[in-house]
Amino acid sequence: MTPTTVSTTPTRQLGQTAAKWLAALSLAVLSACGGGDVDTSNGGGGGTPSSATASACVNAAQLTTAGNTERLTMALRSGTDTATEVRESVVLGPATYNGQAVINTRITTTTTPASGPAVVDWSVLHDSISGATLLSHGSTTESSPGVATTRVTNTPAEAIRFDLKAGESSSQSVVTVLDGDAGTANTRALSWTFVGLEDVTVPAGTFRQACRFSSRETDTTGVSTDTFWLARDSGVLVKKDSSQTNQGQTLTTSLELLSATQNGQAVTP
Repeated sequence: MTPTTVSTTPTRQLGQTAAKWLAALSLAVLSACGGGDVDTSNGGGGGTPSSATASACVNAAQLTTAGNTERLTMALRSGTDTATEVRESVVLGPATYNGQAVINTRITTTTTPASGPAVVDWSVLHDSISGATLLSHGSTTESSPGVATTRVTNTPAEAIRFDLKAGESSSQSVVTVLDGDAGTANTRALSWTFVGLEDVTVPAGTFRQACRFSSRETDTTGVSTDTFWLARDSGVLVKKDSSQTNQGQTLTTSLELLSATQNGQAVTP
């Protein structure tokens, strides 16, 4: 049996949501946005209709109903290293975080490298929804399910908008505090863009007219950028390319979907 190492290092916030999600993100515990219908008359692979909004790739009921689950198996490449990453999420339901009404979602991530022990991370995301915007109030890193080690708090809450039309962007400044760093505050400049709809091919297959997003984060540690694709309707993370620059060093990371389930049912193109 492969030994298991438990990692309790806090995940860098891009928005914590997109990274874990999350997310996830989790990415996508998103909005019950409704509206924003997408004109698909141009067919797969064509340009993005002018009426298209990011809400095309939201499954609000799946991601906000207590007890719902999702399991993503991803091929991970970080620099020259490769691994398989399994992200399992379960919606825990309504809760309160720093006095705010939130929806809690537990994320369990198991990363198994080509050689060496598996690494398991646990965290709980604390999000709320306002119209078509996901608000990430923070997260809690756990040493095991239910055993908190580090709390992350965002002020104001990190806002990820899913009402954007193709080519539109939003930006904000967020102060993030990690309790494990003696309350050290990190001011983060964030931007989020809905690029549009496009086909994307990964080992799990070709997902037609997936939502492509890009994001950028600048803080005291450096700059990170992400491009990722979410599947239409299900909101499943299909692919994610990341780059992080710190003190002149750049690390690139990619994730590609191998398989996915929601509530035990396979999600396919």
